[in-house]
Amino acid sequence: MNVLLVDDDSTFRFIVKTVSKRSGLAHIIAEAENGHQAIKYLNTSLASGNGIPDIIFLDLNMPEMNGWEFLECIPGALCKRAEIPVCIVSSSISRHDNERSQTYSCVKGMFSKPLTEGHLRKMQAFVAKV
Repeated sequence: MNVLLVDDDSTFRFIVKTVSKRSGLAHIIAEAENGHQAIKYLNTSLASGNGIPDIIFLDLNMPEMNGWEFLECIPGALCKRAEIPVCIVSSSISRHDNERSQTYSCVKGMFSKPLTEGHLRKMQAFVAKV
């Protein structure tokens, strides 16, 4: 599973990479610190023909462009066309956030931090369904 991890917390990104590699569930993990960097990465990947990630792990609270703003920017260009599943990973998942996430067809689930191997296995199932 090739992952794009969008989160401004470097410690969390390190933990996700460690758990992913130890479990063998994710092979390539590209990182972005905010939505702007993630969109730039995705556009570059599409333009160069290098392929796109199998799944995006997305934090909601980030500087410059948060997760909600990211989701508003990608539906036409990437989510629908490329069918990239997005899993929201956040330290605070409110009922309101959960309801809001369901308005985006590309969002397949919400997971609370810290991310565990069990979470990764559930996320892997979303990739298999695409």
